[in-house]
Amino acid sequence: MATKFTPNLIQGWQTNLYVASTLTGQSEESNSANPDENLFFQILVFEDPDFDNISEEKPQLVYGKKKDLVKYYDIKEEENALPTYGVKVDESFTKLDSDLKDVQQAKHATVRFLLQTRRLSQMLALTWIDKKDEEYTNLSNSQREIAALVKRIFDSYNLLPETYLLKDLDQGPKKEDLSNINTHLNNKNPYIKETSTRGFTSISLSLLLAGQAYYGSKQHGYKPIFKSIFSTYEMIWEYALDITWDSFYASRVELTQAGGSNPKPPYYLVEIPYPPKPSEQNLPSEYIRKWATAKENPNTVRKIFPSTLMRKQKSGKTKNCSKFPLLTLICR
Repeated sequence: MATKFTPNLIQGWQTNLYVASTLTGQSEESNSANPDENLFFQILVFEDPDFDNISEEKPQLVYGKKKDLVKYYDIKEEENALPTYGVKVDESFTKLDSDLKDVQQAKHATVRFLLQTRRLSQMLALTWIDKKDEEYTNLSNSQREIAALVKRIFDSYNLLPETYLLKDLDQGPKKEDLSNINTHLNNKNPYIKETSTRGFTSISLSLLLAGQAYYGSKQHGYKPIFKSIFSTYEMIWEYALDITWDSFYASRVELTQAGGSNPKPPYYLVEIPYPPKPSEQNLPSEYIRKWATAKENPNTVRKIFPSTLMRKQKSGKTKNCSKFPLLTLICR
């Protein structure tokens, strides 16, 4: 669907300029070394999940300051730093420098969007491989755990998890009534998805796609379920998420707001497809597994799922047109 440049959309962009300034204007709660240390974040945590009964597992929505969350859950900066930045485009596809021309910056934005759709497609395809599938044995233990947790989140995406607040590292996160959570937060919380915003009921899904969902235990450590596909900023300010069960196609629609020169985020509704697994005849499980676990290095996966667009010449040979990640948004 083509984006229409409506007054609401333009106002949204104007608001984004203001929002960007608030992300750096936190002097009363920040320190010069790391301005985000004392800002609050939300993360989703599966505490010591039982993978034999994953459908019964209930995640925790944990609020806390960055410095406390990072220390208690041992969040590695190189894995899913807070705030997360979404997918990183390999420089073999396109390079982003401050001195790039407009057309090169536009290309980078396009490539990043395509990479996001690829990662999302692979995540969904992984949920189609369960214990009954013959390809299940070809998954690593880590991939099996991730598939189970992602499926659990998608199956219950519109159910609010129990709320916890991390204030004391020795005592750990304590259960807190969601209606009282704002009394513990700062005056400005640019990295918190507010309870009053559209799409808050699907916050588990938002945190998964932002790379802010973890599983494990204090004894054995915590791991991110999935690397961030979208940034913290995108999940808070840009997108409200929903799921469609009967389609293989995602959609992005502008959320219109009546009146006012300062529309509230999010500005778009994204419907993510989550259809049943196709039949073996229409889509063999082997193909699903290969796509779900395919690497992005074009030198290693070109024979299976190419990471570059190919154009067939009159001679019958193929030629690289451009170094874009695979275009496919759906697994087919």
